Amino acid sequence: GAAALLLSQTPYPLLGWLLPLGSIGVLFALGAQGQPWGWCLAAGSIAAALLGLAEREGMSLERRAWAYLPVIALAAVFPLAPGYREFIGAAADAIKSEEGRQLAVLQTTPMAADQKVAAAQLIASGIQFGLLLAQNVLPMFLFVWVALLVHLAERLARRLADLVRRPLTGNFPFEQMRLPDGMVWLLVAGLALVVLRDPRTLAVGVNLAGSVGLAFALQGVSVVKVYLVTHGMTPGLIALLFLFTLLTMWPILPLACAAVGLLDLWLDFRRLEPRAEGEKQQGGNLWK
Repeated sequence: GAAALLLSQTPYPLLGWLLPLGSIGVLFALGAQGQPWGWCLAAGSIAAALLGLAEREGMSLERRAWAYLPVIALAAVFPLAPGYREFIGAAADAIKSEEGRQLAVLQTTPMAADQKVAAAQLIASGIQFGLLLAQNVLPMFLFVWVALLVHLAERLARRLADLVRRPLTGNFPFEQMRLPDGMVWLLVAGLALVVLRDPRTLAVGVNLAGSVGLAFALQGVSVVKVYLVTHGMTPGLIALLFLFTLLTMWPILPLACAAVGLLDLWLDFRRLEPRAEGEKQQGGNLWK
């Protein structure tokens, strides 16, 4: 991914597509085009190439977010893949075998009988939760993983460009993260597929809505961080606050941050959208 991004900065930007298309060709040559890792490799390399082209054109951070569209497509289309059921079945078998291993370790652990029963129930509930995630939102976890790899590829490309003294421009801070307005329609499409409850497309809707929702939650985290910083909190204290909130009420925090991220599309809390010349910030405060 880093190589594809850097090749797109050369005088021949089409070279940026050399590695993604070459990787896809190798997958077909090896007969691995149906493997999940092949899908992840193709989506990640294409996204990195698109990021390189966005960097070359000097696009805004909002428009650069569209480069991750292949990764979102990975999460949405993967449930329709021919080997998806076998992949989910293999993941479920791995989780069940882990349950057996943990129960075997528990039997050899010296503790009271009632404590063993309570520990076995805790293990069983955790395994059931893992099975529920694997059977419904495993493609969404692939989206998170591949998106993280693409982000790390971009960071690596920037470091390599600095080493050769040709730094890349447009290194936006996390506090300016903003998704394009059109991304909300992907969320609407995913929720619509969930509401229809068609067995053939339900998994597509769940993973599409979940992936886009996580992206908006990340934007919401950026908004909340800017708000807390402008009101005197240090970054370390903010990190502890997020960690404590995540541990104590983890289902609520992502939903609340996603709601804040969605509202930011219309309310522009951080005043990132261009304003008329006569409109000025009051007191230099970034918070609206």
